Amino acid sequence: MMQPFNKDLPFQTKDAYRGFAEVHGILHVDRDELVLEFQVQDSFIGALKSATKHLPISYLDLVKLSYVRTWFKSYLELKLRSVSVMSKFPGAKDGLITLKIKRRYKVEAEDIETYVNLRIAEMRLEQLEE
Repeated sequence: MMQPFNKDLPFQTKDAYRGFAEVHGILHVDRDELVLEFQVQDSFIGALKSATKHLPISYLDLVKLSYVRTWFKSYLELKLRSVSVMSKFPGAKDGLITLKIKRRYKVEAEDIETYVNLRIAEMRLEQLEE
């Protein structure tokens, strides 16, 4: 049985609605699911904001979570197996939700990647045992 693991990670995306909006939020990691808490904001003035939205994502709806670092940016990729989850997040496409992460949160992002992929494997094993 896994130890309790609660981490939060701020993120943003600029690909919502074909670049006309940005998404700012926090990724919450719990034992049984990820929760994306976010607001959508227009890209031009930044004055128009949506209400805060909560999108729970079960580990069983995830194929894999990857932390990707390049020279100039770093991001988390959530590869989904559920179109219904993907349709609730602006900017999600091709089965992926991409969350831009600031480099100062590198250690937290790596911890989250390890933990989430371990939980995905554990939950799939539990399903096979049933």
